[in-house]
Amino acid sequence: MPMPQSRQIIVDGSNVMHWGGDASLLVLCRVLKDLQTRGFAPIVYFDANAGFKLGGQARSGAQMAERIGLDVAEVNVVPSGVSADGIMLAHGARDGLRIVTNDRFLDWKSKFPQVGKKGFLIKGKWQQGTVILRDNINR
Repeated sequence: MPMPQSRQIIVDGSNVMHWGGDASLLVLCRVLKDLQTRGFAPIVYFDANAGFKLGGQARSGAQMAERIGLDVAEVNVVPSGVSADGIMLAHGARDGLRIVTNDRFLDWKSKFPQVGKKGFLIKGKWQQGTVILRDNINR
């Protein structure tokens, strides 16, 4: 049974996979697991090159979903030449969903003023094998 929309949260997969430095499937999966443990249903967005960064080849949304253990409907890989940022921010703004990322989206702030509002972007880090999420994630 799907979680209520109020518990959905967007994850900037192309950003989060770098929280430990180099692109890491482990870091991304641990962040997703942490969110699920907190009762969230992650919806992940990737730039087209994420498959290359995480495994040396292009991967579809279905292939990425399988690698990170989510349903294909919860994983979005944008086409080459398209930035996931705009699509992800539009989704968050339209549906009132927060976004887990360390990106500040300064280039998008005029189109999506929510970027500057406290709590819209949830920052975090990977420290010594532990996921640390800031900005009062459980509000």
